[in-house]
Amino acid sequence: MSDVAMVSHLVQVVFLGNGRSGKTSMLRTLAKKPLQPDQLSTRGVTVDAFAEDLKPGFADKLHHGFDLELSFWDFAGQLEYSAAHEFFMSMRQAVYVIVYSVLDDDESIMQQLLHWLSVISEPAAAPHVRLMIVGTKVDLVLASELQNVLRCKRGVVHQVVEAKGLVHKIHQPDDVLFVSSLQAFESPGMNMTWATCRRALKHRIYGNCVDVVNCQDPLQLQLLKF
Repeated sequence: MSDVAMVSHLVQVVFLGNGRSGKTSMLRTLAKKPLQPDQLSTRGVTVDAFAEDLKPGFADKLHHGFDLELSFWDFAGQLEYSAAHEFFMSMRQAVYVIVYSVLDDDESIMQQLLHWLSVISEPAAAPHVRLMIVGTKVDLVLASELQNVLRCKRGVVHQVVEAKGLVHKIHQPDDVLFVSSLQAFESPGMNMTWATCRRALKHRIYGNCVDVVNCQDPLQLQLLKF
């Protein structure tokens, strides 16, 4: 059997962030599911809750040129679950999506990002791992303040990523995105709607998955063989 045939094409897409940051709502957005304002916080870890809805469709495969098996993991953000996170962190093929709420103040966001980037510091160094950072709840920001708020949050993200030495893992601005869970959201001045935010996030996740599988680092390829 050839080496190519023996290499795994499974990519783990992992959503991390503090409790109530909007991880599960973001997954619902990606799956085109309606928002559930009274939804309870995730307990432990949820795997492939919307697997069928999150699978790349024919148009996605045509656009990105891939046929991969994706597994979506939604981790609880509460401290009582943090000790178990490391046991599920993949260094094989993964895209880590760190989520925060743009409603939080800059200092809080900075501490959150520093924490989660520290949690994944070891896998983040692997060649077959990609990082994304996504701000949620943009629909709850006043329209007149949205542009300044998002510019400020991007600055915070850049500071943290630079401090952690992970600039090479973040392709600005593609891997620093913002999403809304409210389908009625739109900001004409910034060319942002629920649909455009969702589409950008979806394409970037799929694009990163393709980059992961196309990475030809010889040492990492040894880890991926069955």
